[in-house]
Amino acid sequence: MMQRLAVLFAVVFGLFAVGARAQFGDDAPVPVAVSAVVRDGRLEVAFAIPPGQHITVQKDFDSISIEPKPVPGLEFGATVLPPVAEKDAEGEPVLRGTVTLSRTLKATAPVKAGTKLELTANWQVCLDSGTCFPPNSAVLNVELPELAAANAAVAPGTMPGESGRDAHAPVRNRAAHGLVYFLFLAFVGGLILNLMPCVLPVLSIKLLSLVKSADQSAEKIRNGALAYTAGVLLSFAALAAVMIVLKAGGSMAGWGFQLQNPAFVMVMLVIIWVFALSLFDLFMIRLPGMQTASSAASKQGLAGSFFSGVFAVLLGASCTAPVLGAALGFAVAQPAPVILLSFLLVGLGLAFPFLVAGFFPRATKFVPKPGAWMNTFREVMGFLLFGAAAWLLGVLYWQLDTKVLGVFWYLLVLSFACWLYGRFANLARPVRQQWFFTVLALAVAVGGWLWLVDLRPPPAGSAAAVTGVDKASGWEKFSPARVEELRKDGKPVFIDFGAAWCPNCEANENLVLYTDEIREAFRGRGVVPLRGDYTRSDPVIGEWLKRYRRAGVPLYLYYAPGAAEPVLLPELITKQMVLDLLKDKK
Repeated sequence: MMQRLAVLFAVVFGLFAVGARAQFGDDAPVPVAVSAVVRDGRLEVAFAIPPGQHITVQKDFDSISIEPKPVPGLEFGATVLPPVAEKDAEGEPVLRGTVTLSRTLKATAPVKAGTKLELTANWQVCLDSGTCFPPNSAVLNVELPELAAANAAVAPGTMPGESGRDAHAPVRNRAAHGLVYFLFLAFVGGLILNLMPCVLPVLSIKLLSLVKSADQSAEKIRNGALAYTAGVLLSFAALAAVMIVLKAGGSMAGWGFQLQNPAFVMVMLVIIWVFALSLFDLFMIRLPGMQTASSAASKQGLAGSFFSGVFAVLLGASCTAPVLGAALGFAVAQPAPVILLSFLLVGLGLAFPFLVAGFFPRATKFVPKPGAWMNTFREVMGFLLFGAAAWLLGVLYWQLDTKVLGVFWYLLVLSFACWLYGRFANLARPVRQQWFFTVLALAVAVGGWLWLVDLRPPPAGSAAAVTGVDKASGWEKFSPARVEELRKDGKPVFIDFGAAWCPNCEANENLVLYTDEIREAFRGRGVVPLRGDYTRSDPVIGEWLKRYRRAGVPLYLYYAPGAAEPVLLPELITKQMVLDLLKDKK
């Protein structure tokens, strides 16, 4: 048994190692040397960028910055970048060689010579070949010269190495091991994904199959776990491939992007609805004339495990587990091999509990033996699937507005088609009759779709345009222009990026953000809440997710008055977390 566990962990960490090689290969980044000095009334920080690397200055992301800690009696001017002559294909400035950033100093009270100034230098380099590494930083300390409040000038004769000393701090080069770190986060995020509400309906199906297999041989249990894992990994590989293609074409894609497509949501709704009906014995899926031989049943079991893995991914992609957003936010900015590997590791994390159970079949001994109680259990699982279907109907409402009424009618027609198939195409009927009612049921299902389902976008100004806005809280629609306007006026701003297909978003909003306690806290602090709706594709919101290294929603940002950068909250939030944020950042 220990050998099997060792094999599993060897696979996991082997993938980490392969990823590191795929990312860096022989082009591992040479560390950026950073130094700081105070002279001529300015704080200057020099970044020595090695040959073959560069820093792209993006307008929506601080890829290079210096952040000094407050010093009593000392104020800092805005950061000044050196003139740049080179620009990339998108028109963004590119920095190479030794780059010096500066900020002016202004003394509002006398500052003694030798006072320590601590600052953080931040940067993110990319290889000229296209690979970008994780953001890096270094903490530097500089001894200030004597500064008088009258003129705020540096004491005469001060030169680097005297009272205004250079500060060469050892740079913690996280880039060298950054990929392995983010790959590990991907695996852990996939593991945590099993606890998210969006995966629960599918896990209920897998749990049902685990109960059925409790008295089977160890080989059958192991094969079922491998089939489930194969379904998960293949689905994640497909999602990664689509994301890679969209990225190569210049389109914005993120975690859960497929649920922005009403056609995809509709197909998922139909599959889950039909599956739920089957758990109530309305019908059994099989070909006309097929006999229930033991070998066929075994194949059906493996196929069921495989498609359970597929469904787990398709539904699970609507949730962002803790640490998963950061991992995939890093991945989508990397080359194709890293994107694929990151997605596969998320899948491996998602399947890992069942994979362990498959390789350690003794664990199933704690599962109750199959019996009559399973009929009730199966029907309870069916209601969970109906709950998932209801959730998908809510997603379609925000995407289709009143056109969703046609979907309700179609589900009735689809149920009738399943009843026809189960009642008149069962094994007790002649083969010819089985074929006839199978074709008839398919005709009813397809014809009902063509007649009742309209997936075209609703007209502008419909209910779908204001997804999730809690009018009682005074939430406004997000726009970058509105954010800048509020920040210039010195008002605190809280931004909620969410989507109707994101259960974590809805849970955070209903249990935290839209509660009376938080409403009153926002009003009392003068916080202006904005909501960005990502239910349907929005390139502006996509850029903001990219800016803050998130692959999908939810994303929560809080701009305190006068703050240069927002506070980034985790994917799952609490009331106390928001209240503490407002208290600390007033």
